[in-house]
This record gives sequence, structure tokens and C-alpha cells, in this order.
Amino acid sequence: MQYRPFAALTLILSVFLATACESPAYIHNPIEFKRDAKNFNKDIKDRDELTICYNKSDTSAQDVLEMAKDECGKFGKSAKFVNQDRLTCPLMNPIAANFTCVK
Repeated sequence: MQYRPFAALTLILSVFLATACESPAYIHNPIEFKRDAKNFNKDIKDRDELTICYNKSDTSAQDVLEMAKDECGKFGKSAKFVNQDRLTCPLMNPIAANFTCVK
């Protein structure tokens, strides 16, 4: 086996950079880059459900709840927590908090 110092250094640096970056919580939009979607690049007019992607080491549950309240509040609704999962969001923000926006 040949020793490859450049490959090892690249791997270590990549892991360090990935863990060092702070990634803020955000509202997940699964069709954000789907150009043929009818609402592509347009503001939404109503919201019934909401998913917020976050990392629990950077964002508290209270912060996520406040984000949900603010977003649902834009449409005159209240946020109601539904569940969490780890299958929706990417690695940097692996937790998806799912809400419904109710009148």
C-alpha cells in the first residue's frame, strides 16, 4: 500500500471544514430548484405545512419553534408541531422539524 500524504491531508481538511462550518436553520423547500414547478421562484401565497431543517448543536428547539411561529404567522396561522425526522434534510442540518400551519 502506497502512502499518500496529499490524500490524507485532503480528507482531514475536508472533515475539519465540514464540522467547523455553522449552518443556520432554514425552511426546507423540496422544489426550490425544480424549474418546471408552477411556483418556481415565486413567493407563496399560503402555507399549510412547514419543515425546518436544523442542527441541534447550533439551533435550540425554541429557535425552531419561533421560526415556525413567524413563518405561519405571515399567513395569519399558528404553528402546530407534528414530528421530527432525519430523512428529509441534508447532513449539515440533519433534523427536520415538521409543522402544520392552522387557523
